[in-house]
Amino acid sequence: MTDKIPDFYKQSIYHAFSGVIGIRYPDMRGAQNNVFFVKTNDGDYAAKFTARDMAIKNSAAARLMSARGIPVPETRICNCGGTWIERYPLIPGKTLHEQVRIGMSDEQIRRAYEDILTHFVAMENIPVERFVTDAKSRKFHDMAYESVKITNGTGMAAALRPLAYLANCGRSRNTALLHSDITPKNVIVDENGRLVSFLDLDSVTLCNRSYAFAVMADKWQELGFNPAELYDKYEIMAEKPLNRGRINTMLNAVHFMKTMMFHTSKLRGK
Repeated sequence: MTDKIPDFYKQSIYHAFSGVIGIRYPDMRGAQNNVFFVKTNDGDYAAKFTARDMAIKNSAAARLMSARGIPVPETRICNCGGTWIERYPLIPGKTLHEQVRIGMSDEQIRRAYEDILTHFVAMENIPVERFVTDAKSRKFHDMAYESVKITNGTGMAAALRPLAYLANCGRSRNTALLHSDITPKNVIVDENGRLVSFLDLDSVTLCNRSYAFAVMADKWQELGFNPAELYDKYEIMAEKPLNRGRINTMLNAVHFMKTMMFHTSKLRGK
């Protein structure tokens, strides 16, 4: 089970966990190939290799969200001789992406997004001043720079950083501690469509509501649904209007940034 895992990762995982029985990659890997599933005598865990700054930011964000009943991984940080690992008990269930692929019904998908919207509103109600951390990645454009630098290189990260900054400009009342990449791959649901947990704490950051909502609406639309349905549900739950024009503009920005990163990834892979 551990044969194909590079020695560096294996040694760090053995240092961070006791009673390791096996290590494997997830069935669906992310772009960074830095997440592993670890079987131990005490249970199954996820281990994510990360940077110190990101680990500290994620830990602070997870504490605030958990206190508000928002389901996120129960992370612990391990420093293995300068190598930083986030670890948390493996979360049961499949991602919404996986459930859709095996035939989840439209009704169940809608149920999942109702739960997602409920917790999105709860995220908005977390007082921003309580997100106390000196991590550089606490703001969206800085988090985006660090993430893109790893997957697409410093050049692409530098090019996208000002775009990310502009996309998140706006009134302070529209900035909140939000998950900025709510996609079917970043949420775990049960077989009935009920939300079990958000994934990818890297994307939890101080972010403009319209941008975070646009990312969510983009995937909702890809699943074949009308964005207006999502907008209406949110406005009923939050009891306040969305800036639909800005969100539609953000949808175009999301597509542009994704296209840039896709083509850069292809060039780097040649």
